[in-house]
Amino acid sequence: MNKQEVLNKITSVGIVPVVRIADGGQVLDAADALIAGGVSIMEVTMSSTRPFEIIQNLKAKYGDKLLVGLGSVLNEKVAEKGVDAGAEFIVSPIFDASVLKVAQKHEKASILGSLTPTEIQRSFSAGVDVVKVFPATKFGPGYFKDILAPMPHLKMTPTGGVDLTNVAAFIKNGAVCVGVGTALLQKDLIANSKWEELSALAEKYVQEVQVGRA
Repeated sequence: MNKQEVLNKITSVGIVPVVRIADGGQVLDAADALIAGGVSIMEVTMSSTRPFEIIQNLKAKYGDKLLVGLGSVLNEKVAEKGVDAGAEFIVSPIFDASVLKVAQKHEKASILGSLTPTEIQRSFSAGVDVVKVFPATKFGPGYFKDILAPMPHLKMTPTGGVDLTNVAAFIKNGAVCVGVGTALLQKDLIANSKWEELSALAEKYVQEVQVGRA
């Protein structure tokens, strides 16, 4: 996929699962469950065990059936290793010019963090494809509406505090997609291999995105 196709898929699905799983085998099972539930995207974070190996394994098994990115990227070296492993998008809780430069050099989608209106605009002006509003926990969906009112050109996504109760509201208020961690990839479901339940939960998140867009 080229960068625009990656961004189109992220926007179309609307859900970016944030993966922090120690067992690499469980990541493959979780990917199967997410795909079955209509969420063919995974952001493998640097807090996962052997994240680069996980990305390689996911790409080897699923190819273009699963969009895989690297998350929690804080520096240029990690970004380069993620791209080498097969990451198709790069995510960071912060804005770092060197990380953006790596994404741009390799024509990978960038989802880098900012919080205040000034930071968000500066990140977008620098070339970030989607600004990750982080942490979104304390600000909520209304923050997106407030920022987009005077700056409707921005493309933003929330991470932190996103769950089934507010996905639709974030989307309705202008988020192009949402990042969801343990509210979707619940530890109990993964630890007990409840993959059908994970698929059902993924379907609910997809439905909430559609509610928000309606």
